[in-house]
Amino acid sequence: MSRWPFTVLTCLLALAGAALVADRFLIAPQTLPSPRWTAQTHAVGLSVAGQVLQVPANYIANAAQREGGARKRLDLAARLPGLAGFDETHAPLFRNETDLVRIWLEETPTSEQAATDTGQDSLRDKEDFRAGIYPVAGGLFARAFTASSPYASEEIVYDATGLRGKRTTPYAARCQKWNVSQATCLRRTPLGAGLTMTYRFPRDRLADWDRLDSSVSQLVQGFMKPRATAAR
Repeated sequence: MSRWPFTVLTCLLALAGAALVADRFLIAPQTLPSPRWTAQTHAVGLSVAGQVLQVPANYIANAAQREGGARKRLDLAARLPGLAGFDETHAPLFRNETDLVRIWLEETPTSEQAATDTGQDSLRDKEDFRAGIYPVAGGLFARAFTASSPYASEEIVYDATGLRGKRTTPYAARCQKWNVSQATCLRRTPLGAGLTMTYRFPRDRLADWDRLDSSVSQLVQGFMKPRATAAR
């Protein structure tokens, strides 16, 4: 199997990454503070990076954010498989971070800042990656980081067909390896309107990556109010 050029892998990292320090917080469920969930479904008016959103309260994973208003970042959660918000019947799934998709919305960083935030400065050398490329679930391929990399317990997974131009934004994510307890994957993608979405999901859902990616994007876009409407 031929290896992808390193410049392509650098592009994948830019698509898949989040801030190096913040990423350590985001990708490990056991380090997250316990959100105060609510079963209320009234719409909460918020804005992130000037984008107005109307989000049902039971999707918002931060009690303070349910007060509404302008925010630098918005923390959301939805349960699998249907991406529903919190309800009392499924409370243990939310409180134990089981079978959840956690979603973070924030302002799209500048390209220079993104390179720093995603840890690109520490990942420019081919030695950061192991040599082999191998297939994983859902028709994706993966390449692991070396033991000396800050991402040593993770690997980049990506859709090779997307890299050949069939997708506007090629699919790529950073995943913890299977030997990590409750392994998760982290994907970052632009939503437009100056907004970026990062979401984390259980690795055992990777086989359904295409449908999950579309569903998460559609969920969030459904919360976004058109700019022209919001200005009235």
